[in-house]
Amino acid sequence: MKNVAHQDWLRKPQQVRPRRRPVKISGAEYESPDNGSSRVMERFYFFTKVNEYAPEVLETLFEEPLALYKQLAQQLAATGSDDALCPPFDRYEDRDDWGPELAPLRDCLLRWGRRWGMDANWCLVIAFMTLWEQNLPPDERSSSWGWCLAFGLDYVDPFADQDLRLTFEYAGWNPLEDTRDDTRKTILDTFTCHLDAYLDGLERQAQEAGFVPAREFRALEHLDWLVLHQVKGMPFSAIARHASQSSKPISRQGVTTAVKSHAALLGLPLRADSSAS
Repeated sequence: MKNVAHQDWLRKPQQVRPRRRPVKISGAEYESPDNGSSRVMERFYFFTKVNEYAPEVLETLFEEPLALYKQLAQQLAATGSDDALCPPFDRYEDRDDWGPELAPLRDCLLRWGRRWGMDANWCLVIAFMTLWEQNLPPDERSSSWGWCLAFGLDYVDPFADQDLRLTFEYAGWNPLEDTRDDTRKTILDTFTCHLDAYLDGLERQAQEAGFVPAREFRALEHLDWLVLHQVKGMPFSAIARHASQSSKPISRQGVTTAVKSHAALLGLPLRADSSAS
């Protein structure tokens, strides 16, 4: 007896394969208009992908840049100004804020970042934080995978505790007057209406406070494409060929659009040769 369903699956996989649901990378339904929550999580995932595809990025950070950091730490400690090498690191969000004493480290990190297509200032700040943590005694380091990632979000939460609390009451069930099945259905229907009203109300409150729906992406593996292109230098066309081997055919333009979208959210300028790849 022929297994028709199995043959249909082999012959027309795209017709029976379920469509992927978009992913809210922030893990939340709403966020600030600048997409700050999505950007924070995107940067975290970006560095996990860098570790996966290009562990040499971290290895090279622990070569010349770390040696220079240790040298500067000794020099600044002798003058009592080594606090410049310690948190908070958000004071270095602008490249001009590093100051003359940190200029050699900034320039060294800039060379390192340009080598890997990671010369955006936020990448340099993460590298700076990572050097600081790497210079701590091993038992004081919080990171177990190399990178020191600490991101802050700046927004005002409009919700009070009482706004978020969900309560539900029902008059109850008298088994001498109603069946269990009928009562169960009534309770579930009543609670569903109550729950929808609760969720709708909080969504309206978020919208009225100026928050917007969180960014959605079709597939998180598009971050893989970004790392392969930006860090590994793989052309868009080669990424498209590689990705098409394990899924439906993907065009060069499709890869280009996805990579540019993620790079824009990250705040990561694409490498200079991107247009020709």
